[in-house]
Amino acid sequence: MPTRVKQVMLKIDKILEVTLHDLCRYTSQAKNLSPDKLSKKALVEIQSRMKMNLGRRGGSLFHGLSLVSAAIKLSHLKDMLTSQGADVAKTYVSKIDRDNSRAAKRIKKHPLYLGIKKGIQEMQGVQPKLEIAKKIIRSHLQGKKDARIMVFAEYRDTIDMLIPELNTIEGARAVRFIGQAGTDNVKGMSQKEQKQTLDEFRGGTYNVLVSTSIGEEGIDIPATSLVLFYEPVPSAIRHIQRKGRTARDGLPGEVKILIMKDSRDEGYYWSSVRKERKMYGYVYRLKDRLEGKKVRGRAIERQSKITEFFH
Repeated sequence: MPTRVKQVMLKIDKILEVTLHDLCRYTSQAKNLSPDKLSKKALVEIQSRMKMNLGRRGGSLFHGLSLVSAAIKLSHLKDMLTSQGADVAKTYVSKIDRDNSRAAKRIKKHPLYLGIKKGIQEMQGVQPKLEIAKKIIRSHLQGKKDARIMVFAEYRDTIDMLIPELNTIEGARAVRFIGQAGTDNVKGMSQKEQKQTLDEFRGGTYNVLVSTSIGEEGIDIPATSLVLFYEPVPSAIRHIQRKGRTARDGLPGEVKILIMKDSRDEGYYWSSVRKERKMYGYVYRLKDRLEGKKVRGRAIERQSKITEFFH
């Protein structure tokens, strides 16, 4: 992780630490949370429980809800910066600046926020994942005449950043592929637009499909020669589904995963690996039982063509 990114991350953590400390007055669940061990799922669960208790506990919980919302926003900003890159973090900072909610106002009035904002805005060329992604795609396109590449990114802001950058690569023709739901006044893709995009990807009009999780399942996506995870996912099922978009019908394929060191990427990656091994263990034991074989432990080999990039 670049030094400048780490310095800004530590400032975000300091605001998070204060926010979580204040949240403890409203819920005991927050006592086990810290900036370096913070789960968005846990924060959303706290938020949901507080909303359910509003009628019973009254207006005092409104401040608690504001604190939870602030923690979620800070955690998201931290993820944007450390996992997605400075440009995506800049976009999210601008959203916080336009946000008039109590949670956003709480963040903006903290003395450290201006330093965080300035630090992110002044980051130029601090995009290690982007540079590695471009290098991987450039090399793949040079080695395969009819290459089809699928890039998975968790956030639409990341996709909006990636498309023009990837289109600077010689031979790359990148297009976005997102769901139908709109966000932040930005329209999603209609079913007709999705089908047209996939047909054009299949036909070669585009050779790089940059997709959110919509591309993981249930859609007839052409076989690809490379699947690139812009960030790991903690779910074993989603991990397997993404990998399954390549090396089909007997054709060779590659899977590459980008991981930012010292970020949540590492935890997500190892979580999916452990869950995947456990899942395959259950499948093999069930297979042995159905075939009448003695059930015993079995070493699970990892897919041979997976490459992880730590930076």
